[in-house]
Amino acid sequence: MRNYIFFTTLIIIMFLSSCLTPSQITQEPTNTNPCEGVNCPDICRGDELWSQVCDKGECKDLKKIDDCSKYCGCKEDLCKAILCQDKCIDNSLWSSRCINGTCIQYQVKELCSQDCGCKPELQINEIQPIESWIFNDEKDTSKVIAMANTYLLYEKDKIGIVLTCRTEKCSDYPAVYYGYKAQGDKEFHDYIQIEDLSYWRPPLDGFYIIYFSPEYYMKIGYVD
Repeated sequence: MRNYIFFTTLIIIMFLSSCLTPSQITQEPTNTNPCEGVNCPDICRGDELWSQVCDKGECKDLKKIDDCSKYCGCKEDLCKAILCQDKCIDNSLWSSRCINGTCIQYQVKELCSQDCGCKPELQINEIQPIESWIFNDEKDTSKVIAMANTYLLYEKDKIGIVLTCRTEKCSDYPAVYYGYKAQGDKEFHDYIQIEDLSYWRPPLDGFYIIYFSPEYYMKIGYVD
């Protein structure tokens, strides 16, 4: 009987001691990937579109997708692959520039260009004008839109006109126009462009008002 009591007591003590032993705490697994759940979308750098990649939890540029991206507000340069050549207009050599993919004339590089068939400077016996005129813009009176000289010319005259740029380069086309009136007329008739400035014959005897751009000096004279 004593043995039974002893063993029973021992079993109870062992059971209680096992219940008093602290159980091991289960630790939650830690996330070792700092980029997990990080979204790195494409990003604009000025006009350029770049892809991104996650590195140590931060988004960094990976590679350039497009130099000029519409998504980044970049407008395509239509003139990028266009080379505009100089162009002859009459005897003048004009430079050209590209605007919206089209070459347009820009400014005079050489008023009398041998490449455009222009002969050496015209030799004339200069005629002095009777009157000189300056025409201003009606909206902006400080802006000169045309200049003019008045001459008495005859049908038999052989007239040459020499234009000289007032600056290093002139942007306005060197066109010359005339109006005329016979003696006794009150008003000038017509305004016609003189096509060949090196040789022009007045259509009749009378007074002529010759219009030209304010960017030029003009001389009129008899051609030998």
